Amino acid sequence: MGGDVAPTFVAITAELSGDGAVVDAASKTATDGSLSLNWGDGLRTLILGGGASHDYDRWFNLEDVATLNATPGITAQYTDQTGGLASAIAEVDVLIVSNNQAFTDDDTKRAIFRHVRSGRGLIGLHPGLWYNWADWPEYNRELVAGGSRGHDRLEEFAVDTTAPEHPLMHGVPAQFNLTDELYWFEVDPAGPAVTVLETAYSKQKQRSYPQVFTVAQPAGRVVGITLGHDGDAHQHPAYIRLLRNAVLWAGNRTVGASDPVNHSQ
Repeated sequence: MGGDVAPTFVAITAELSGDGAVVDAASKTATDGSLSLNWGDGLRTLILGGGASHDYDRWFNLEDVATLNATPGITAQYTDQTGGLASAIAEVDVLIVSNNQAFTDDDTKRAIFRHVRSGRGLIGLHPGLWYNWADWPEYNRELVAGGSRGHDRLEEFAVDTTAPEHPLMHGVPAQFNLTDELYWFEVDPAGPAVTVLETAYSKQKQRSYPQVFTVAQPAGRVVGITLGHDGDAHQHPAYIRLLRNAVLWAGNRTVGASDPVNHSQ
Protein backbone atom coordinates (compact mmCIF):
# COMPACT_ATOMS: atom_id res chain seq x y z
CA MET A 1 0.00 0.00 0.00
CA GLY A 2 2.57 2.56 -1.02
CA GLY A 3 2.19 6.22 -1.89
CA ASP A 4 3.19 5.88 -5.51
CA VAL A 5 2.21 8.83 -7.68
CA ALA A 6 -0.09 7.98 -10.57
CA PRO A 7 -0.93 10.17 -13.58
CA THR A 8 -3.72 12.65 -12.94
CA PHE A 9 -7.13 11.59 -14.24
CA VAL A 10 -10.22 13.70 -13.66
CA ALA A 11 -13.05 11.47 -14.71
CA ILE A 12 -16.40 13.06 -15.35
CA THR A 13 -18.49 13.61 -18.44
CA ALA A 14 -17.09 15.27 -21.54
CA GLU A 15 -18.66 16.85 -24.58
CA LEU A 16 -17.53 17.99 -28.02
CA SER A 17 -17.10 21.66 -28.85
CA GLY A 18 -18.19 23.07 -32.20
CA ASP A 19 -14.81 22.32 -33.75
CA GLY A 20 -14.81 18.72 -32.50
CA ALA A 21 -12.40 19.25 -29.62
CA VAL A 22 -13.18 17.45 -26.36
CA VAL A 23 -14.28 19.78 -23.58
CA ASP A 24 -14.69 18.53 -20.01
CA ALA A 25 -18.22 19.49 -19.07
CA ALA A 26 -17.78 19.09 -15.33
CA SER A 27 -14.20 20.00 -14.41
CA LYS A 28 -11.25 22.04 -15.51
CA THR A 29 -7.63 22.12 -14.38
CA ALA A 30 -6.34 25.67 -14.63
CA THR A 31 -2.84 26.61 -15.71
CA ASP A 32 -1.89 27.07 -12.05
CA GLY A 33 -2.86 23.43 -11.37
CA SER A 34 -6.07 24.20 -9.48
CA LEU A 35 -9.20 22.16 -10.13
CA SER A 36 -12.64 23.67 -10.70
CA LEU A 37 -15.81 21.57 -10.67
CA ASN A 38 -19.39 22.09 -11.82
CA TRP A 39 -21.93 20.51 -9.51
CA GLY A 40 -25.48 19.24 -9.68
CA ASP A 41 -28.05 19.48 -6.89
CA GLY A 42 -27.48 17.91 -3.48
CA LEU A 43 -24.52 17.32 -1.18
CA ARG A 44 -21.38 18.08 -3.14
CA THR A 45 -19.27 14.97 -2.68
CA LEU A 46 -15.73 14.73 -4.05
CA ILE A 47 -13.87 11.41 -4.11
CA LEU A 48 -10.07 11.68 -4.10
CA GLY A 49 -8.42 8.62 -5.64
CA GLY A 50 -5.31 7.42 -7.37
CA GLY A 51 -2.23 5.44 -6.43
CA ALA A 52 -1.18 1.82 -6.16
CA SER A 53 -2.79 -1.58 -5.58
CA HIS A 54 -6.34 -0.67 -6.67
CA ASP A 55 -8.31 -0.09 -9.85
CA TYR A 56 -9.30 3.42 -8.85
CA ASP A 57 -10.98 4.38 -12.09
CA ARG A 58 -13.22 1.32 -12.23
CA TRP A 59 -14.33 1.13 -8.62
CA PHE A 60 -13.82 4.44 -6.82
CA ASN A 61 -14.62 6.53 -9.86
CA LEU A 62 -17.08 4.78 -12.17
CA GLU A 63 -18.79 2.58 -9.58
CA ASP A 64 -18.89 4.78 -6.48
CA VAL A 65 -19.69 7.97 -8.39
CA ALA A 66 -22.62 6.19 -10.07
CA THR A 67 -23.78 4.82 -6.71
CA LEU A 68 -23.80 8.27 -5.14
CA ASN A 69 -25.27 10.10 -8.10
CA ALA A 70 -28.16 7.61 -8.05
CA THR A 71 -28.87 8.65 -4.46
CA PRO A 72 -31.39 11.48 -3.91
CA GLY A 73 -29.73 14.47 -2.29
CA ILE A 74 -26.16 13.68 -3.43
CA THR A 75 -24.06 14.91 -6.36
CA ALA A 76 -20.65 13.23 -6.68
CA GLN A 77 -17.47 13.65 -8.68
CA TYR A 78 -14.01 12.03 -8.69
CA THR A 79 -10.45 13.14 -9.26
CA ASP A 80 -7.05 11.56 -8.85
CA GLN A 81 -5.47 15.00 -8.84
CA THR A 82 -3.85 15.40 -5.40
CA GLY A 83 -2.55 18.93 -5.69
CA GLY A 84 -4.10 22.29 -6.40
CA LEU A 85 -7.30 21.21 -4.69
CA ALA A 86 -7.69 23.91 -2.04
CA SER A 87 -10.27 25.99 -3.92
CA ALA A 88 -12.21 22.89 -5.06
CA ILE A 89 -12.33 21.46 -1.52
CA ALA A 90 -13.68 24.79 -0.25
CA GLU A 91 -16.84 24.15 -2.31
CA VAL A 92 -17.33 20.53 -1.19
CA ASP A 93 -19.80 19.32 1.45
CA VAL A 94 -18.39 15.79 1.86
CA LEU A 95 -14.83 14.81 0.98
CA ILE A 96 -13.97 11.12 0.48
CA VAL A 97 -10.26 10.36 0.83
CA SER A 98 -9.48 7.04 -0.87
CA ASN A 99 -6.15 7.81 -2.54
CA ASN A 100 -2.83 6.35 -1.44
CA GLN A 101 -0.69 8.47 -3.75
CA ALA A 102 1.01 11.49 -2.22
CA PHE A 103 -0.57 14.90 -1.85
CA THR A 104 1.61 17.28 -3.82
CA ASP A 105 1.13 20.58 -1.99
CA ASP A 106 0.61 21.79 1.56
CA ASP A 107 -2.32 24.02 0.59
CA THR A 108 -4.35 20.92 -0.26
CA LYS A 109 -3.48 19.29 3.06
CA ARG A 110 -4.46 22.42 4.96
CA ALA A 111 -7.70 22.60 2.97
CA ILE A 112 -8.63 19.06 4.08
CA PHE A 113 -8.18 20.02 7.74
CA ARG A 114 -10.03 23.30 7.21
CA HIS A 115 -12.86 21.36 5.56
CA VAL A 116 -13.48 19.33 8.73
CA ARG A 117 -12.87 22.18 11.16
CA SER A 118 -15.44 24.30 9.33
CA GLY A 119 -18.11 21.69 10.09
CA ARG A 120 -18.21 19.65 6.90
CA GLY A 121 -17.95 15.89 6.33
CA LEU A 122 -15.01 13.62 5.60
CA ILE A 123 -14.92 9.88 4.86
CA GLY A 124 -11.73 7.84 4.98
CA LEU A 125 -12.42 5.02 2.52
CA HIS A 126 -10.32 1.82 2.29
CA PRO A 127 -6.86 3.01 1.06
CA GLY A 128 -7.57 6.34 2.75
CA LEU A 129 -7.34 4.55 6.11
CA TRP A 130 -3.82 3.23 5.50
CA TYR A 131 -0.69 4.83 6.93
CA ASN A 132 0.16 6.26 3.52
CA TRP A 133 2.02 9.48 4.26
CA ALA A 134 5.03 9.52 6.58
CA ASP A 135 5.32 13.27 5.97
CA TRP A 136 1.72 13.89 7.07
CA PRO A 137 1.07 11.96 10.32
CA GLU A 138 -1.54 14.50 11.38
CA TYR A 139 -4.02 13.07 8.88
CA ASN A 140 -4.08 9.64 10.53
CA ARG A 141 -3.75 10.86 14.09
CA GLU A 142 -6.08 13.87 14.10
CA LEU A 143 -8.59 13.28 11.30
CA VAL A 144 -9.22 9.52 11.03
CA ALA A 145 -7.84 8.63 14.49
CA GLY A 146 -5.59 5.77 13.41
CA GLY A 147 -4.75 3.60 10.45
CA SER A 148 -3.75 0.22 9.09
CA ARG A 149 -0.33 -1.15 8.18
CA GLY A 150 -1.54 -4.57 7.08
CA HIS A 151 -4.53 -6.72 6.19
CA ASP A 152 -5.63 -10.33 5.81
CA ARG A 153 -5.30 -11.91 2.38
CA LEU A 154 -8.15 -11.18 0.00
CA GLU A 155 -10.89 -13.61 1.05
CA GLU A 156 -14.44 -13.82 2.35
CA PHE A 157 -15.14 -12.72 5.91
CA ALA A 158 -18.11 -11.64 8.03
CA VAL A 159 -18.79 -8.06 9.08
CA ASP A 160 -20.77 -7.64 12.32
CA THR A 161 -22.73 -4.56 13.37
CA THR A 162 -21.94 -3.39 16.91
CA ALA A 163 -24.10 -0.25 17.00
CA PRO A 164 -27.34 -1.03 15.11
CA GLU A 165 -29.05 2.10 16.46
CA HIS A 166 -26.63 4.48 14.72
CA PRO A 167 -28.03 6.23 11.61
CA LEU A 168 -25.12 4.92 9.53
CA MET A 169 -26.45 1.40 10.06
CA HIS A 170 -29.88 2.17 8.58
CA GLY A 171 -30.72 -0.62 6.16
CA VAL A 172 -27.42 -2.45 6.76
CA PRO A 173 -27.72 -6.14 7.75
CA ALA A 174 -26.67 -7.01 11.29
CA GLN A 175 -24.13 -9.34 9.69
CA PHE A 176 -23.03 -9.78 6.10
CA ASN A 177 -20.25 -11.59 4.26
CA LEU A 178 -18.08 -10.20 1.50
CA THR A 179 -14.73 -10.86 -0.14
CA ASP A 180 -12.34 -8.05 0.66
CA GLU A 181 -9.12 -7.09 2.41
CA LEU A 182 -9.76 -7.16 6.16
CA TYR A 183 -7.82 -4.12 7.34
CA TRP A 184 -5.98 -4.28 10.67
CA PHE A 185 -7.11 -0.79 11.61
CA GLU A 186 -5.62 0.36 14.91
CA VAL A 187 -7.11 3.32 16.79
CA ASP A 188 -4.48 5.92 17.69
CA PRO A 189 -4.71 6.58 21.45
CA ALA A 190 -3.38 10.10 20.84
CA GLY A 191 -6.23 10.87 18.44
CA PRO A 192 -9.88 11.81 18.95
CA ALA A 193 -12.44 9.34 20.26
CA VAL A 194 -13.72 6.63 17.93
CA THR A 195 -17.16 5.00 17.95
CA VAL A 196 -16.97 1.56 16.32
CA LEU A 197 -20.07 0.62 14.34
CA GLU A 198 -18.92 -2.59 12.62
CA THR A 199 -16.12 -5.08 13.22
CA ALA A 200 -14.65 -8.14 11.51
CA TYR A 201 -12.59 -11.02 12.90
CA SER A 202 -9.15 -11.51 11.38
CA LYS A 203 -8.17 -15.13 10.90
CA GLN A 204 -4.54 -14.14 10.53
CA LYS A 205 -4.37 -11.99 13.67
CA GLN A 206 -6.98 -13.93 15.68
CA ARG A 207 -8.73 -10.77 16.81
CA SER A 208 -11.42 -8.32 15.71
CA TYR A 209 -10.77 -4.98 14.05
CA PRO A 210 -12.96 -1.91 13.41
CA GLN A 211 -14.36 -1.83 9.87
CA VAL A 212 -16.80 1.08 10.06
CA PHE A 213 -16.54 3.83 12.66
CA THR A 214 -17.05 7.52 13.37
CA VAL A 215 -14.45 9.93 14.72
CA ALA A 216 -15.38 12.63 17.22
CA GLN A 217 -14.55 16.11 15.93
CA PRO A 218 -15.46 19.51 17.42
CA ALA A 219 -17.28 20.51 14.23
CA GLY A 220 -17.26 18.26 11.16
CA ARG A 221 -18.42 14.66 10.91
CA VAL A 222 -15.81 12.00 10.07
CA VAL A 223 -16.49 8.39 9.04
CA GLY A 224 -14.07 5.54 8.43
CA ILE A 225 -14.96 2.64 6.10
CA THR A 226 -12.16 0.11 5.69
CA LEU A 227 -14.04 -1.94 3.07
CA GLY A 228 -13.63 -1.44 -0.66
CA HIS A 229 -10.78 -3.26 -2.39
CA ASP A 230 -12.57 -4.17 -5.64
CA GLY A 231 -15.92 -5.06 -7.17
CA ASP A 232 -16.79 -7.71 -4.59
CA ALA A 233 -17.08 -4.82 -2.15
CA HIS A 234 -18.13 -1.85 -4.32
CA GLN A 235 -21.04 -3.79 -5.83
CA HIS A 236 -22.09 -5.41 -2.56
CA PRO A 237 -25.50 -4.15 -1.36
CA ALA A 238 -24.22 -3.59 2.19
CA TYR A 239 -21.26 -1.53 0.96
CA ILE A 240 -23.53 0.51 -1.30
CA ARG A 241 -25.84 1.22 1.62
CA LEU A 242 -22.92 2.11 3.90
CA LEU A 243 -21.42 4.51 1.39
CA ARG A 244 -24.72 6.28 0.80
CA ASN A 245 -25.49 6.46 4.52
CA ALA A 246 -21.99 7.74 5.28
CA VAL A 247 -22.24 10.60 2.80
CA LEU A 248 -25.68 11.64 4.05
CA TRP A 249 -24.65 11.42 7.70
CA ALA A 250 -21.31 13.17 7.18
CA GLY A 251 -23.18 15.87 5.26
CA ASN A 252 -25.53 16.32 8.23
CA ARG A 253 -28.56 15.02 6.34
CA THR A 254 -31.23 12.59 7.55
CA VAL A 255 -30.29 9.02 6.67
CA GLY A 256 -33.14 6.91 5.31
CA ALA A 257 -35.45 9.83 4.50
CA SER A 258 -35.95 8.38 1.03
CA ASP A 259 -35.15 5.12 -0.71
CA PRO A 260 -32.21 5.64 -3.08
CA VAL A 261 -32.11 4.05 -6.50
CA ASN A 262 -29.62 1.17 -6.66
CA HIS A 263 -27.95 1.60 -10.06
CA SER A 264 -26.37 -1.87 -9.90
CA GLN A 265 -29.63 -3.78 -9.60
